[in-house]
Amino acid sequence: YHEFHNFIKQASASVSSHYGKGLLVDVHGHTHAEGLLEFGYNLGSGSLSKTNEWLDDLPNWVQDRFSMKNLIESKEGETWKFSQILRGPKSMGGLMSTSAFGEYPSIPAPHRPDPQGDPYFSGGYDIETHGS
Repeated sequence: YHEFHNFIKQASASVSSHYGKGLLVDVHGHTHAEGLLEFGYNLGSGSLSKTNEWLDDLPNWVQDRFSMKNLIESKEGETWKFSQILRGPKSMGGLMSTSAFGEYPSIPAPHRPDPQGDPYFSGGYDIETHGS
């Protein structure tokens, strides 16, 4: 446990010093019958079930809990809406669902923006502690 978290801290510091910021993705298997790639961004199914407008209007302090918050502003200075990064065509789920990435059914993604009552892994300690 401690060795893993110390490694993540060291890797994060190295990425920050070399690149300014980075992305930590928590990928692991699960036993959910749906067989979806579940991207847990520290947002529960209740938040994912809301409209894009609702998500985009969340106060900054709420969006700051989102594990990919540093991607909201790209290096070109273009601002992306919270909902676009979360479940738009260029989101992790959106990209993984395309033929270029193997057409893996994913959530959240444009075709499946929320769990629709199915089990969903929303993220955990690793992302909350070490995420962007």
